[in-house]
Amino acid sequence: IYLGAALFGFTTREIRALESTIIEFAELGQFIDVPVKNYSSGMQVRLAFSMATRTRTDILLVDEILAVGDADFQRKCFTYFKSLKKQSVTVIFVTHDMTAVREYCDRAMLIDDSKIVSIGDTSFVAGRTVG
Repeated sequence: IYLGAALFGFTTREIRALESTIIEFAELGQFIDVPVKNYSSGMQVRLAFSMATRTRTDILLVDEILAVGDADFQRKCFTYFKSLKKQSVTVIFVTHDMTAVREYCDRAMLIDDSKIVSIGDTSFVAGRTVG
């Protein structure tokens, strides 16, 4: 937690104050003392995303990070995204999951082979196909 949170720019004092909320959000209480190298990819994502939720930022970029989390944790993260939206924080959500795009995004951009194919309404963009 300390190394990861330091990479996000937190001071030691801030990390100490946030440590319990990071562990609680990640739901890793019983495993928190296990070396991270022994974590599954899902556990690593939980911890990393939990640290990211403690940052104060105007823009959050999420790139398929939730693909390895379980369904309950994904729901928890999307609830968090909705709370950010209410605070006027921009979330850029990079995904192949068009159902999530339709449900959680206001606008969408479809990119194929490094070229923008479509930008606009999520239902329209999510319904487009490429290739």
